Amino acid sequence: GWWVYCSNGYSSDSKHYPIYYSTSRSVLFNDKAKDCTVNITGNKTVKAANMTIDNTRQYVFNRRGSTLLQVANLTKKNSGKAIFNNPKVKFGNMTVNGGLLHAKGTGTFQGNSIAVSSAGRLQFINKQTITLGSHITVSSGGNFMADSSGALFTTLKLKSGKALRIGKGATFTLTLDSGNLTRPVIS
Repeated sequence: GWWVYCSNGYSSDSKHYPIYYSTSRSVLFNDKAKDCTVNITGNKTVKAANMTIDNTRQYVFNRRGSTLLQVANLTKKNSGKAIFNNPKVKFGNMTVNGGLLHAKGTGTFQGNSIAVSSAGRLQFINKQTITLGSHITVSSGGNFMADSSGALFTTLKLKSGKALRIGKGATFTLTLDSGNLTRPVIS
């Protein structure tokens, strides 16, 4: 698999040409690009050491094929949006320090932990499965939302004995189509 960037997307040179990456490299998506669409394509695993989205604009990441995006750490910074369409992401730790990280369509996020700071918003819309080995921490003022609309659903799984930590003043929303939340799904 590989990344396909917009004309002014991720690069490591002054001319902003898209470049190939290696698994030892970290990738940075910032404001050097205008509102940008990044297509993650192929039928293999696309790996990067770390992925940082540090933007005030909007990035859209589209998964095409059966590609798995695998990063050690996924970090969202600054006030912009990062939208993942039909994601399949495996990460060590996810941190949302600013702006919005939004996942929609059918997809999966699998990792160790998620932290949402006071300036961050994390939204999982429609049919997403979030599986964590450790915990979710939502700091005071942070926002985590898992929304279910129509016949689609979001599944949140924490390993047995792990915590969901919500800071004073933080927002944590689970929207159910019908019925009650009777017990968490533990795997």
